Amino acid sequence: MMWLQLIGWIGSALLVISLLQGKMLLLRWLNLAASLLLVGYNAALEVWPMVVMNAAVCVIDAVHLHLLARANKRTRAAAEISLVDGSHR
Repeated sequence: MMWLQLIGWIGSALLVISLLQGKMLLLRWLNLAASLLLVGYNAALEVWPMVVMNAAVCVIDAVHLHLLARANKRTRAAAEISLVDGSHR
């Protein structure tokens, strides 16, 4: 069962590290990875409230990552348009 404890420790460490990030994109990716590990860890231990909570965090992180990617795409498109029409001054 040592490998299971290792997964729990890695997931917990990633969760803490994710909360120390200044960049939202990195925070969300690390938090998603941590929550996925903790879903597996808690499911193996049959700690269902923690499985549900971490699964919810996974969904929240995935939604926010999608929104960040969409906003980034729109920003890049707007920057390209401003360069093409000369409004970058």
